[in-house]
Amino acid sequence: MVLGNILWWLLFTICSMWGQTFFPGVDMLAAGFVLSLQEGRRQQSFALAAAVILIQEGVGILPFGGAILW
Repeated sequence: MVLGNILWWLLFTICSMWGQTFFPGVDMLAAGFVLSLQEGRRQQSFALAAAVILIQEGVGILPFGGAILW
């Protein structure tokens, strides 16, 4: 169950980052964070929030945003 949950959030994060390359300025990772909060798992939400913040801040300071990830 835990491995499936980790794989789900990893896949969601990858798809969200990919989607942000097609729709610049749209924060697709925030929807996943809200979904995680609705599940009521505090540790999962905290870990996901930390990952989302690091991804968004890291990509945001790059010259071309998400295009650098390609």
